[in-house]
Amino acid sequence: MIIYCGPGSEQMGFETAGLLGLEAALVEHRTFPDGESHLRLTRDVEGEDVVLIHSTAPPQDRRLVQLLLILGALRDLGAAEVVLVAPYLTYARQDRRRLEGEAVSASTVIRLLVSLGVSRLITVNVHNPEVFSGSGLELHDISAIPLLAEHYEAEGYGGSFSLSLGKKPVDLEHARAAEAVLGGGCGVLETFRDPTTGRVVLGEKDLGVEGRRVIIFDDVITSGATHLRAVESLREKEAIEVHLACVHSLLDDEGLSLVCEMTDGFVCTDTIQSQSSVVKVAPLIAEAILRG
Repeated sequence: MIIYCGPGSEQMGFETAGLLGLEAALVEHRTFPDGESHLRLTRDVEGEDVVLIHSTAPPQDRRLVQLLLILGALRDLGAAEVVLVAPYLTYARQDRRRLEGEAVSASTVIRLLVSLGVSRLITVNVHNPEVFSGSGLELHDISAIPLLAEHYEAEGYGGSFSLSLGKKPVDLEHARAAEAVLGGGCGVLETFRDPTTGRVVLGEKDLGVEGRRVIIFDDVITSGATHLRAVESLREKEAIEVHLACVHSLLDDEGLSLVCEMTDGFVCTDTIQSQSSVVKVAPLIAEAILRG
């Protein structure tokens, strides 16, 4: 088995390979003057099983094109089986057509991966695992929510109230997974998004957080606007501390600064690197690869 590290995923690739007792190979890459990517495999893959670790985190378009080029090279050069580890899979959030004429990016990306020979996909808290059903692509989606909760438990936050945002069954699953580590109860603060304007409205359910430490757990944060409204709402309900823990942080520098200022603490995993990436997912990935 060969572990290949795609552009931007070198550190995670080396960490994962080390946990498996394997050497990691790098994908050589550079950018042409016109902005296009040049990629080259540095080890022979003919007849070999290959695990490609390549996150499509920002810059998403460039990382996605690089991924497709690498997969094309692996197929053309005779790799026996290709397992893709995409800790953050871009374009997975548009999983259905909400407005007439919209492109459903998740299904398009899935078709591309299948056509380029990916037999198995390992992701971390992908937006909607159900969209992969019937695609011919074996999905192993890992949840890093327990890892985030374990981080807080190690920091002395056992007994905190675990909260999730949204209204899907998976949101309750996130809260329960965190509560299984921390104790202290859990709940979901419902959110409702207008498909045209994108405006999010929070539900008014009484969560019983008065005098409690609250940790909001979520799979992804983008602008942070919804999360910060939730923080304000929890403070109005007299929570004594409000922390935020996300698997994937897509915050820009301004958004990250605001979130850190407005919460009592913010942490995320290293699926997307930032100064708040204090929780490593390589152990989860290595375990998933071993399961085969």
